[in-house]
Amino acid sequence: RTVVDFQYNPINPTYVAPIENTQDYHIYPGVAVSEHLFNYSGIAHRRAPAPDQPELAAFVITEVSIRTGQMRDWCNVTLTNDVCVGTINYDIPYAALYNQEPGIPLSLKAPSFTDARFTMEAGTIVVNF
Repeated sequence: RTVVDFQYNPINPTYVAPIENTQDYHIYPGVAVSEHLFNYSGIAHRRAPAPDQPELAAFVITEVSIRTGQMRDWCNVTLTNDVCVGTINYDIPYAALYNQEPGIPLSLKAPSFTDARFTMEAGTIVVNF
């Protein structure tokens, strides 16, 4: 049996990644994920190729191991000779992150959508999975 002590202190929060590695990130509010099976978190931020080129800042996802604090950028290096310019191209202003099928593998799978229909009065909608 494992006892977990969840503590939160607004004066002294626990950081997922070292502050010195993330202090210059331009973070996208509300765009972050946690993967509990393998203990990773994802931080979405933007990065410009140079300080004088903010218009070319690209959306970057940084993967953080919540156990070790080790960080790794998800990079699209297909067109740049192994230079990280972002996870997606700079001309895409925003992207949301989501877990397509949350849960532990081999457990109850996510339901699959069958159909959706309005009632005769159009006051409610019936969704079947």
